[in-house]
Order: sequence, then C-alpha cells, then structure tokens
Amino acid sequence: MSAIAATIYIPRIFSILTEFDVANIFGNFEIGFVSRVDFTAIGKKPGFKEEEESNVRAAFVHVQYFYDTKLGDEIQEALEQEKEYRLYISDTSYWMLLKTKTPVKATNMNIHQVVDNCRYLEGIVEQQQKQIEEMSTLIKCLQGEVYQLIGGLYNQSTQNDMIKFHIAHLYNNKEEANKYAETTNSSKWNTWPTTRQGDYLEKQVEKIMAKLNISDCDSDSDNDSYDSDDIGCVYKRKMEEHANNLLGQKRSYESDSDSDSDSDSDSDSDNSANESERVKNSSTLCGNE
Repeated sequence: MSAIAATIYIPRIFSILTEFDVANIFGNFEIGFVSRVDFTAIGKKPGFKEEEESNVRAAFVHVQYFYDTKLGDEIQEALEQEKEYRLYISDTSYWMLLKTKTPVKATNMNIHQVVDNCRYLEGIVEQQQKQIEEMSTLIKCLQGEVYQLIGGLYNQSTQNDMIKFHIAHLYNNKEEANKYAETTNSSKWNTWPTTRQGDYLEKQVEKIMAKLNISDCDSDSDNDSYDSDDIGCVYKRKMEEHANNLLGQKRSYESDSDSDSDSDSDSDSDNSANESERVKNSSTLCGNE
C-alpha cells in the first residue's frame, strides 16, 4: 500500500506521555513517521480557556508518511474505510486509532503565539456578542412599536389583509407575506394607509351631514353663490348676513356717539334719547335685558 500522510485521532491517552513518547511508539511499531502531535482535553469546547489537568487526554497524531509494513498497511486500510483500529501498546493497554476529518494545519508560530493571538480575537468576539445582544433587544422593541403603528395606519375591518402583510414583513416571515401579497381589500383606500379613527370620524360626519342635508359650501364660496335647495348653505348664508347686520349696527352706534360728544347744542331730551338708543343697541348686540 502506498505511504500517504494522515492525521490519526486517539480519543484517550495518558497525560504523562509526551509528543516524543508518541512518536517513538509509532516508530518502534513501524507504523510511520510522526511529524507532530497535538494534545487536547477530552470534550473540550471551542475557545481558549485552559482545561483542568486530568490523567488522560486526547491526541492528534500527524503521520507524515506510513512505513511499508504489515501494521502500517492495516492501519491505513482501517483509516481509509473510516473504521477504528486498536493498537495494543502493551498486554493490557491499547490506543483507539481513528481518522481525523478536520486536522489542524501546521503553522510557523509556536503554541504561545497562537494562543495569545486567539485570546485577542476572543476578546473582540465577546464585545461583538454583547453588541449583538443589545441590538437584538433594540430590534424587538422597535418591532413592537412598529407593530402598534401598523395597526393604527390601516382599517382593522376593511384592510386586515394589508395589516397582516406588513406585519409578516416586519418579522421577516416571507411565506406569510406572500400569502397576503395578492389579496384585495374592501376599503376604498385599497393599499394606501388610513386610520381606524379617521374612518370612524369620517363616517360619523357623513351621517350627520346627510341627516341635516348639509353639503360642502366652501367650493362655491369664491363666487358667493349657494344652492337655494341646500339647507346647510342657506343656513350658513343667513348666519353671515346676521353677523354683518350686527356689525353695521355697532358701527352706527359708535358714529352717533362721537357726533353727540362734539356738539354743544344738544338738549337734555337728546341725551335721554341717546341713552335709550344705547340701551337698545346693548340689548341687540349682547342680548342683555
């Protein structure tokens, strides 16, 4: 069998064994030439936190090439078939040899340099994780606020599908959004935003105007022309005429009062008449008895 490079994973190995010891065993058993050995704690999670010392640990044995021997061929064949191979290093002790699917590549940095750089990156990752958590909380708060705004922008009864469409987009539910994308709304505003309160008030005003037969007179106000059949517009015209009459009476009263004060030939009877006119105008203008 051809001699190829491989990385062998040993799940359990005594911690007292060093890289030199493992390389010697592979050499003495004529398995292959070991370039390096990576040790790690059993069940270690990703990160650079040092694990507590134990009597056993795992090892990744990097074999640069296998020897052309029976044992070397058997191990290569087991690794190629992704089977385990038991290597008895003594009468009562053996290593379980497995194929490593994701071996660690070699580097020119020593272990201390690698760990130092990785701890630096780990600190950055921790900061980013905090920022992500804060942003996630902020997004949830914003989603809640926008959810309430969407409910107020559209009519609950006539634009319900449009509300569901926007809420689905708000929570990134594409399947739900597509479900309501092609639906139609019974509202005369269709997909344009309106408000529940505005729709309700509009209906109430329309009912009141219909009962009183009132229409919009502002459109004809520039020409000062009103429809004689429109009770609302006639009422508006009468109120304007009444207000103008009251203002005209007030101006007349002020003019008479000024002329009386400037004339020295007025008699007591004229003063009495003016006082009576003043009372009359006061009653007319203010409704005082």
